[in-house]
Amino acid sequence: MANLAYIPGIYDKIENILIDTMGYTATPLTWGMLANLPGITAYDAIFINCTGEADLQQITPLTDNNLADYVANGGSLYVSDYADRSLVGAHLSSSNPCNIERPGGFIADSLLCVRRSGIVSTVTNAPIISTSLQAYLNKTSIDEIVYNLPAWEEIHYLDNNFWETMITNPTGAPLLIRTNQYSNSTKGTLTIGTPANNGYSHVCVTGTGNQHFTLNVRNSDVAALLANGASMGSCSNTNGSGRIYYTTFHNEANGLIGADMKNILQYVILDL
Repeated sequence: MANLAYIPGIYDKIENILIDTMGYTATPLTWGMLANLPGITAYDAIFINCTGEADLQQITPLTDNNLADYVANGGSLYVSDYADRSLVGAHLSSSNPCNIERPGGFIADSLLCVRRSGIVSTVTNAPIISTSLQAYLNKTSIDEIVYNLPAWEEIHYLDNNFWETMITNPTGAPLLIRTNQYSNSTKGTLTIGTPANNGYSHVCVTGTGNQHFTLNVRNSDVAALLANGASMGSCSNTNGSGRIYYTTFHNEANGLIGADMKNILQYVILDL
């Protein structure tokens, strides 16, 4: 099983889905722990919950560098709403256009422009753009997405060669995106997640609906899986990069979540 970690937040409790609903084991981290690169490389994926400004101010240039190295070497991130500070840097007001640089983060501003311009609202019949997510959910739209914060982070621009849009609102604005295209020429060589020498290896298997899943299995089971069509390595690691998921929506602070949101999060967890 993948080695998972999460950073607690105020507006999200993704750990409720990880631990209580799906039965995973996940380690809680603090924001300060992101400044310790050896400490985060032990995890295959880190879930960063939407949180308040006091937490976000703990993100530093060292945090940015560590997350860049982590993802470039195959680590995966799930990032929600305000936690985009860990991707694209300090908040700028919604009036600033996308050609004004957003300081900080490790994702270039030319690849993603996010601003706190969202309003309290409910999006109904949000189209699912990703065919793999359609197959997993067995539907082509999300019934209801509730935005309960008065200034949530809207995606104003993204580079479609870098990001894949998975869900939009009815007007086409992205609500959920992902990428495995991140690269960093100065990344060095890091071992991410469960060490290869502990008798386990990552393999990529194909499930129902042509959905791909990364499994961490005993080395003695690898040959049988490869004979049945699996491939060596993480599904998300085709070019060395781990996956980054960014979502503008989140579950409630008390951990309650609708069926669609729960199933989307389960898909994300299995895909990281």
